[in-house]
Amino acid sequence: MAVGGVPETGVQHPVDACLAALEMQATAARMKSRSEKMRLPSLELRVGVHTGPVISGVVGNRRLTFDIWGHAVNTAAFMEAH
Repeated sequence: MAVGGVPETGVQHPVDACLAALEMQATAARMKSRSEKMRLPSLELRVGVHTGPVISGVVGNRRLTFDIWGHAVNTAAFMEAH
């Protein structure tokens, strides 16, 4: 799962997320083509994009981690699991 546009909001962020998804699909397709030519196992990629407001912040005392929460995150996690 990836997030774009955090911590600043902008109208271009959903477009950038979609462009990144298309680039990932193109790269996976090139890798699959090369793997199939060498008769190796290939990689397949599905991409789902969900947008919405989230809350973000740093969590932890010893090991700091940037995390996000919200309905959009829960929906994206559900999409990822299915």
